[in-house]
Amino acid sequence: ILSDGTEIKSLVVNAACDPKVAVPAYWKLQTEWGNPLHGIIGCRCSGASISVSRIAGLENVPVVSMSSTSARLSRVDEFPSFFRLVGPDDYRGQVGALVSLLTHLGWNRISVINTETDFTKDLAFEFGNLWKGDIAYFHTVRIDSDGAVDAGSLDLALDGVPTENPRLNSRVIVLLAHHQHAFPILQRARERNFQPDTIWVGTHSWTDRFFGDSTQWMPDIPGYIGIAQYRNRNSEYQDFLQRIQAKQRQLRPLTPVMEFLPDYAAETMVDSILSLAKALSSLQPKDRAETGHIVNALKNITFSGVSGPVSFTAEGDRANPQYMVMNFPTNTATEWVNVGVAGITPDTVDIDIRAICWASVGCNQATAPTDTYPVPPNAVPLWGTLLIVVISIL
Repeated sequence: ILSDGTEIKSLVVNAACDPKVAVPAYWKLQTEWGNPLHGIIGCRCSGASISVSRIAGLENVPVVSMSSTSARLSRVDEFPSFFRLVGPDDYRGQVGALVSLLTHLGWNRISVINTETDFTKDLAFEFGNLWKGDIAYFHTVRIDSDGAVDAGSLDLALDGVPTENPRLNSRVIVLLAHHQHAFPILQRARERNFQPDTIWVGTHSWTDRFFGDSTQWMPDIPGYIGIAQYRNRNSEYQDFLQRIQAKQRQLRPLTPVMEFLPDYAAETMVDSILSLAKALSSLQPKDRAETGHIVNALKNITFSGVSGPVSFTAEGDRANPQYMVMNFPTNTATEWVNVGVAGITPDTVDIDIRAICWASVGCNQATAPTDTYPVPPNAVPLWGTLLIVVISIL
């Protein structure tokens, strides 16, 4: 219900993260629902959002996504009515935060392994454009037709990583993969005893995700580190959670209430709805029928939401996105540990370096390990050794 008493009517349809499902669902809303369409909340996945937002943009219908991160959606000429509660997968979002983290830790040489999916290939492309340091090695791991990591391609990738020549190697590997692919890659690396002191760095596609019931395959100190979508805990979050808990107690008094919202997308979903509602509320009732007015109102929205401060850039992206820096300390841990935050520039990184556990190095270190191994002194040639012996005899 808006501030003037206007009731918002809504209908939930399943886009299934599939453009072939999402587009017909959108057309059905437009043609068969029987109510004027003032806006769309969604889609969750970028592929569906791209297809729906392209059509909605032609009709100036606002689309507010809680989690679509494709950098393509920032193109205003192609998606003029699209907004999102997350940053894009480029320098304005998690790629910027990832590079900021690496820079903050003092690393200049890294290797990159990515899987063969559209999402991770785009991430690798954007990372390569933004990273100004050295890339010791770059390899793409194939995905089989059944969706599993191709074992031969993975072994080839691990075999190719430079680990011996100290002038070329890097102990830091940026792993760009979905969690269902990242975990088998990490497990295979462990099985092969691959470079035990490797620092594996991830993005939100696998960082802060649940590894499963057993983590015994990991080294004692895996030291995985990476960025994840920011989980807000401000007063707006606490207030919303308490209201959800009260409703749960009312409807299911014998069932334990949730202790926290289950996923970052639950928080951004709430703020997606609030963004559209606030845009509508800012308009006079007579102006709400023109969806172009709603789009313009969204551009000026600013509020403190369940997921944190909310406002949009000129491209419709979330302004000033933040990410959590997460660390998986030991193979007996049950969850990732939040060790700080990172924004899209190095000056926005704030981490507790002593709270991080590093593979083979340990925890409570004053500084991060170096990105490369020390270069040994040049070996003395055989003739030099003989000369020294002769001189000593004389």
